[in-house]
Amino acid sequence: MVLDIDFVPSRGARAALRNVWDKLHEPKTVYVVPAFEMDDYNFEEVPQSKEELVDMAIEGRIRQVHADKWFPAHGPTRYDLFYDANELFEIEYKRDYEPYCLVRTDVPLWDERFIGYGYDKVSHTTRLAAAGYTFVVLHDVFIIHAEHGVPHWRDKGDYMRARVWFNYYSFLGEIGMQYMTEESAHSHLYEGRDWSRTAAIATQLKTA
Repeated sequence: MVLDIDFVPSRGARAALRNVWDKLHEPKTVYVVPAFEMDDYNFEEVPQSKEELVDMAIEGRIRQVHADKWFPAHGPTRYDLFYDANELFEIEYKRDYEPYCLVRTDVPLWDERFIGYGYDKVSHTTRLAAAGYTFVVLHDVFIIHAEHGVPHWRDKGDYMRARVWFNYYSFLGEIGMQYMTEESAHSHLYEGRDWSRTAAIATQLKTA
């Protein structure tokens, strides 16, 4: 299972995931676990059932994880469908998607160029989508983000940020050639930002 350590699984998650286990013989299927965040994380207030989670969502106390920070990261999970779902449902992959999921051990491996923070899960999901994997959302299990603030190592500085982008551009080109797909860089991310220093370092990396 692809999961960050700072998430709390819903009650009964183990049993729910074991029910999916027999389905893992199906080739090229990614089983997505919907991820949520709370306004003020408190372990004692984590919903104990899907019904309770839906009530908290209606009250505005819980929502899609990173909904405000970066909606595309989990938006394709289709939370609007999850709330009423009584069975698995298929969703469409979209760019920048990085769900937490259950997959077979023989899926394409993660790209080891992406270490620390930045585009590790995105690159893996992109590869799975390019390879023709289907994304299916689990209807009876969810995870809650345990908020912990921003760690100091997240601020990589210009050099490391440029390296992430350089690796990502290289990765997209390689994916395009390997699977004959077309993944473009996200020019809208540059709007309103001064990326001149980052771009200069990226050029140095490319010519090094």
